Amino acid sequence: MLLAFADESPLAHALAREMDCELAFIETHRFPDGEIKLRLPPALPPRVVVLLVQGDLVQGDSFTVPLLGRQVTGDRTLTKEIERLRKDPSVRALVVRIDSPGGDVGAAEAIARELDLVRKERW
Repeated sequence: MLLAFADESPLAHALAREMDCELAFIETHRFPDGEIKLRLPPALPPRVVVLLVQGDLVQGDSFTVPLLGRQVTGDRTLTKEIERLRKDPSVRALVVRIDSPGGDVGAAEAIARELDLVRKERW
């Protein structure tokens, strides 16, 4: 099963056809305090996960600045999610889509290190 956000529909449909697997979309819900929660559909192995990274990279947790409409990606939040995906046996591939102007070098290094662990342990 391929998981993707609705705005990635053309790419997701092409990947699902290429990998001959089902496609399911991740639903997002933005709370009044700006926090975004993801609701994943029930997944059946095998699946390909598309991880969307948006906004400036910072050390710590991810957050949104609603007044400015900016998203900030924290290394702690992202590395926890990558680690969870790395340990999930149903994840057959991890595609990371990055839309970021840059940010903190330490945060980028922590994220790169976690992605390196995925490559070494899984593939």
